[in-house]
Amino acid sequence: MTGMESKEIFTKANKKISFFLLGFLLLIPLVIVLYLTNILTYESNEVIALCVCVFILSVAPFFINRFSYNENFNCSCNLYCLELLLLAIAFNPLWDLTLVYLVMPVVSLIYFNRGVLHKMSIIAFLGMMFVKGVRLGTIVFCGIASGSELHPYYTDLLIASIEYIIAAIILLKVFEMMEDAYSKVSYASVMHKKEASEQPLSGNDLQSAASGRQKPDYGDVYDVQHFFAILAADMETLIKGKNKQFTLDLDNHMPVALYGKKALLRDALVNICSDLLMYKTESDVNMYVTYETGINLKKKENITMIIRIDSNAELNRNTADKKALGYFLSKKIIDELEGDLIELDDDGKTIFKIRLLQRVEDDQTIEERQNKQREALLELKEAAIADKAEETAGNMFHSDVHVMVVDDNREARKLVDSILTAVGISVTSAKSGVECLELLKTQEYDLVFIDDMMPDKSGVETVKEIRFQDSEYYQKLPVVMMSIHGGREDDKKYLAQGFTDCIRKPVNGEEVKACLKKWVKDDYRMSYEEYMRIQNEG
Repeated sequence: MTGMESKEIFTKANKKISFFLLGFLLLIPLVIVLYLTNILTYESNEVIALCVCVFILSVAPFFINRFSYNENFNCSCNLYCLELLLLAIAFNPLWDLTLVYLVMPVVSLIYFNRGVLHKMSIIAFLGMMFVKGVRLGTIVFCGIASGSELHPYYTDLLIASIEYIIAAIILLKVFEMMEDAYSKVSYASVMHKKEASEQPLSGNDLQSAASGRQKPDYGDVYDVQHFFAILAADMETLIKGKNKQFTLDLDNHMPVALYGKKALLRDALVNICSDLLMYKTESDVNMYVTYETGINLKKKENITMIIRIDSNAELNRNTADKKALGYFLSKKIIDELEGDLIELDDDGKTIFKIRLLQRVEDDQTIEERQNKQREALLELKEAAIADKAEETAGNMFHSDVHVMVVDDNREARKLVDSILTAVGISVTSAKSGVECLELLKTQEYDLVFIDDMMPDKSGVETVKEIRFQDSEYYQKLPVVMMSIHGGREDDKKYLAQGFTDCIRKPVNGEEVKACLKKWVKDDYRMSYEEYMRIQNEG
């Protein structure tokens, strides 16, 4: 199971258990009735203290889960409160409820986590020993029974302990069977998705494949920089709010576009990285991506992509089989891709090295593309500055229209700023998604232009937090993605994630103005047609 799947399971389980704990509020009227009918031999102050404790333990997890985003903390809070409530039920003078101690390990199965099951089994066993030990101690120290009469109590304690240990072992074995079944189903699901995404072969291809002369080759062309940036953003989302770190080091000499089975590669990398990040309380994972040098980058030629993953988590083949199902899936997927997953030892650290053949689709390097984009930005900026004086005479918008530009690239921000100010718009710049969210709290904006790949918080993460707000302003605020990636599928993906529109980078002045016309309503000083007429005449 990947760390991302584990987090989703924890979230759902925490929500269910926090609602379940509210049901223990029914114990309060039950205790009061038993006290008033003299069945429960407690003093009035003991009854009040018990009812207050039950109320706090039942209600507190609900509010903690509602306002806390640390799912591990929420899990501990839920289960510890449940254990205390079960002890309150077991610690009564009326009945000896032995089976209540098995509730904890059984309920912990909902988290589908071996560590949680182990911890809760031990805690429940200690709780049982505590309750029975207190009862036995009360009888001994108060001298209520003689030595011979204590024999049944000792026997009951021994039998209950043996029964509990046997039941716990059975639960652990059942859980191991569930884990094995889940890992097989997960791997089968990954393979099924791969097969479903494959395009049908032509008649000649089918005939060649059937005769064994040609192996069908399915894959996708993908932008290397975008692919790994999205993966890094997903890992940052996974560890948000935790004492963990994920860093990506992408070799600028890599080609910008490769051909390969990117969906399977992504599954393998997400599985292994999320397991490394979730394996320890304090995790540090670094991914370095390069290729085997010594050959010239040529289109349609194969290169060996090398992905090295370093971590302070001691995760290897032996431990992975028991505690990290994502490792198992990653190994299977990389074998399917005909690649190598190599384990290296380095003073207790985990180092994985993945070698995989990929085909070059564009021999331009990432560094070369970045240089070209920088030159294009400078040219557009100079053109925008040159036209600024003429355009200012025919400002299209009222001066109280406020637009925010969010980009970690200073030149990119300046370019969009010059285009916007030229048509009479007040512009605020932000260097990151975090700064954008802070600025949105200070005043209202009519539109936000935002880049995707930024440090600290990506454009996708930022727009999700904007749309998460309850305010109608945040729901309707136009947020336009500025992306280096084009195409209908990319635009659909961004729109589904909460963006209002998408434009390409380097940005084009006319595209920015058309976007303003489309999304900034009722704030025109003149009609768009009048504005364009002035520009054409100028």
